[in-house]
Amino acid sequence: MIKHKRLNGAGVAATNGRHRGRDLSPIRPRKAILNIALCGLGRAAIGLLNREVLEMKEVRIVGSFDLIHDRAQSLANRLGCRVYDSYAQLLADPEVELVVVATRSSEHAPMAIQALKAGKHVLVEKPMGVNLRQVDRLLKVAKQSQGRLFVRHNRRFEPAFLQVKDILASKKLGDVYQIALRVHKYQKRNDWQTLKRFGGGQLLNWGPHVIDWGLQLLDGPVADMWSDLKCVAAAGDAEDTIKLLLRGESGRVIDIEISDAVALAQPGWVVYGSRGTLAIHGTTCTMRYLNPKLKVKVKADAGTPSVTGGYSGPAKLTWIEEKFEVSPKKSTKYFHELYKTLKHGAEFPVSLEQARENLRIIELARRGTKFA
Repeated sequence: MIKHKRLNGAGVAATNGRHRGRDLSPIRPRKAILNIALCGLGRAAIGLLNREVLEMKEVRIVGSFDLIHDRAQSLANRLGCRVYDSYAQLLADPEVELVVVATRSSEHAPMAIQALKAGKHVLVEKPMGVNLRQVDRLLKVAKQSQGRLFVRHNRRFEPAFLQVKDILASKKLGDVYQIALRVHKYQKRNDWQTLKRFGGGQLLNWGPHVIDWGLQLLDGPVADMWSDLKCVAAAGDAEDTIKLLLRGESGRVIDIEISDAVALAQPGWVVYGSRGTLAIHGTTCTMRYLNPKLKVKVKADAGTPSVTGGYSGPAKLTWIEEKFEVSPKKSTKYFHELYKTLKHGAEFPVSLEQARENLRIIELARRGTKFA
């Protein structure tokens, strides 16, 4: 009997006697490792690590830098990575491929520019800048850099957003004419996010996420908008309550509320269509829509007396009601998509043009501009 030897990638026979003569499967190539370093170890960076990065064996944390040294040391103790004494030292490390900038909002664009000029790939936490002038400078540097720039609009991959897209595609609700997006809570916040000088305020905090949802669901460019910003419960001078209305050229309206001063939270999502409505509260979806088999045709008749039922018309409406947990058809995570882009050349689903449009709307909302 002839015994086969399994060859490795260089054509050399495998030496593992346990498999000799039995295992003819090819050796799988090792997955490309992405080396990253973190600048800023607040809630955003730690959330990114715990929910996405640490589950990926293809990603290695090289080191971190934070103005509070103990934070970086704590991460080093946990993961065995380096502690940089300065941001310049982080950027000078040749092992670092991708820099995650998760500092205060006012520092995002300047630090991202430094990293791009150092030839690194950059993932900058939202917002990518505190104003459009800053953003445009960052984008100009990104075009000239060897590295690539990514903006962390990670909530583009949230199950509720993906679920709404599935429902819209199903046409169960008919023609969708309005979508309400709500981020409600009540808190007496007093950290740097309440101070304008650091880029604080909900317009730059939750705003980029919810506005990104709205722009993706608007079904076309923005035609006009209206905004109102208030500081109601927070300790600082930045807004903690936002009302923003976007109307698309399609006629669809996105009604956005973000507030830290709401004691009774409303559903996070309400989608209004010509044949029904969808509401998502937490992770529970509730739908009520007309039976697709029902063809309702009504005709206005000035001679129909309202006392005999003219308010609702003569047609009998048959409703379908559904209640289910959020479960989109497809799901992924932001950092998984970023890895596939950098290591396998996949197209990244969040473009820099979309990120810029997000900041353009934020700047107009801050000014109280009615027309985009």
